[in-house]
Amino acid sequence: RQSSLDAIKSGVQTAKKRLSGRRSAAWIEKMTVDGVLYYYNPATEKVTYEKPDELKTDEERKEIAGEWVWVRDEKEVWLPGRVIKKETNDTLRVEIKGRGTKQLTRHVKNEPLWPVSLSSLNRLEDDMVLLDDLNDAMMIHDVKERYKKDQIYTWVGASQTVLVSINPFKRLPIYGIQMMNEFARPAPNKILPPHPFSVANSAYIRLRIQA
Repeated sequence: RQSSLDAIKSGVQTAKKRLSGRRSAAWIEKMTVDGVLYYYNPATEKVTYEKPDELKTDEERKEIAGEWVWVRDEKEVWLPGRVIKKETNDTLRVEIKGRGTKQLTRHVKNEPLWPVSLSSLNRLEDDMVLLDDLNDAMMIHDVKERYKKDQIYTWVGASQTVLVSINPFKRLPIYGIQMMNEFARPAPNKILPPHPFSVANSAYIRLRIQA
């Protein structure tokens, strides 16, 4: 009987490995028109921005495992921290990479402890309304990371009437005659980045229509 049970267990484990291999092979990396990586599984027709578990290495699984929250930081303003222990419902012990651990209590010293998905941090949006979570930490993260790529303008809302601008403290090649023409006569199949030229062109079109 024991040998039969062992044989069954072995068969189940082998079947799981084969199934896992098929799922892993089924996932396909794709890219959106604006350069965002996502994953598609033609077998299940599932689409996700987060890297599927079947494609993650053991190191990646270990690194992102657990519950994560936003933690205030004097230098960076907000940093993601891993919850390593829940003292109470509102008191957590959090580990911040490279900065040790600290005990935090929700809403004390302006610590809302908003939850954060690490996969969301890799997906920057040129319109903050499209962020997974609309909180101060996620919005600042989006603007800050875009700023590092010299993407100093960010929309707030699909109407494209509110534009966040960050001073780059350097010259950027985004204000020439060619750029003006691109926004004055936008191509129907091209997505233009957030820019004050877009606001100006929209205002000009409205003036012509309403005049």
